[in-house]
Amino acid sequence: MKLKKFTIKNNVKTSILVLGVICILLITLSFFLRSFAIYEDVKNFKIINATIPDPGDVLLSYYLDGNFSNQIPSRLDNYMFDAEHSQCNNGVGVGWDKQSWSAVLDFNSFSNLNNQRTKCSLAFKTVQLSNFNNQVVTIANNTLTSGDSDTVINLGDVEVDGVVSCSNTLAYDEDDQLRYVGASPCNYVQFGGRLWRIIGFFGDTIKLLSLDSIGEMAWDTSSENGGYGINQWGDTTLTSGASYQGSSLKIYLNGIFLNSLTDSSSIQDVTWFIGNSADVHDDNYKNADVYTFYLAERSSAAYTICGTSPYCTDTVQRTPRWTGKVGLMYISDYAYATGQNRGTCLHETLLSNYSTANCNKDNWIPDGNYQWTLTLLPNHGNASTVFRLSGSGGLGNKTVNILNHVRPSIYLSSSVNFLSGGDGSLGNPYQIYIP
Repeated sequence: MKLKKFTIKNNVKTSILVLGVICILLITLSFFLRSFAIYEDVKNFKIINATIPDPGDVLLSYYLDGNFSNQIPSRLDNYMFDAEHSQCNNGVGVGWDKQSWSAVLDFNSFSNLNNQRTKCSLAFKTVQLSNFNNQVVTIANNTLTSGDSDTVINLGDVEVDGVVSCSNTLAYDEDDQLRYVGASPCNYVQFGGRLWRIIGFFGDTIKLLSLDSIGEMAWDTSSENGGYGINQWGDTTLTSGASYQGSSLKIYLNGIFLNSLTDSSSIQDVTWFIGNSADVHDDNYKNADVYTFYLAERSSAAYTICGTSPYCTDTVQRTPRWTGKVGLMYISDYAYATGQNRGTCLHETLLSNYSTANCNKDNWIPDGNYQWTLTLLPNHGNASTVFRLSGSGGLGNKTVNILNHVRPSIYLSSSVNFLSGGDGSLGNPYQIYIP
């Protein structure tokens, strides 16, 4: 009987042990299955820096505002990709392609020492928009007086650690177009994968200027006019009737550069003013004030005053207008960006004396580099001269074959959406949202 009793107890212990092992296995299996249940085996993503034989080796999961979702949001669901909270294991980087609405996986640092399947968690957050642009224009228009280009208003400062980082300083030009002025306005904006600064609000458009130069380039590289190039920006014709595509810089900016920007389809086709006025020809420009330059840029003249000089050999028809997407700033954009003593600088100072009169000091556009403008200089001696700015904001001109820094300029619709949260400072720029 004792032996039997012992056997029963031993069997019970064995049964309990077996049941325990089974429970542990079931719990482990359940956890394992649950951990993979949130992932979807998909193939609709892009791969860069690697080629893997089976895209199905990657599992994706989706989170909307931090909550798990069993499907990816559509373009129309008012969500945007949240790069900060998206991640993959195995050293894989993750991004998002808005055009194809799919993940972009970067296998450049891929490492799979534990032989695990690559799993990526894609986070999305609700789009929250700001009415910043309409508010700025409305408040400024209600504060400034029509026809008053001398007054500067400040809609508020942005402080970082108690120190003013930038100020919302704006003013009108003579045509009541609202511009950011002064040395440090809060006009930084993120668009197309790069930083820009807002020049101002012009009718139903917003004009932007690239924060940084994209490099030193010639305005035109043709061999005409003694090798100095041609100061015709846009498409036109030769006197023979043959077509001319415009300057080499115009072709580059509206080709390679434009295609490098995300959301480039949102850039507006607008009429750009090239300038071809007798009021600023040759050395005559040295006697012109800001408004004279502004009007000269918008001249309807379509001719070249160049004579029989060896630097006047091209047969390109000059045009005072060009319609396209990417251009350069005007001379007047620089001049109207001054913030101090605007009455004196705009109406009593020749633009050629801006730097000596200190009108360049309280101005955000000079960046320490010589930079091209879109404004050409009609010249009796050659057909190659265009205005440029010095690093400190001095006005000058050079033949278009010379290398100067290039800061592209574009126009966006004034109805474009801005994301909430930005304050226009360099550290927290406005962000334009394109669905």
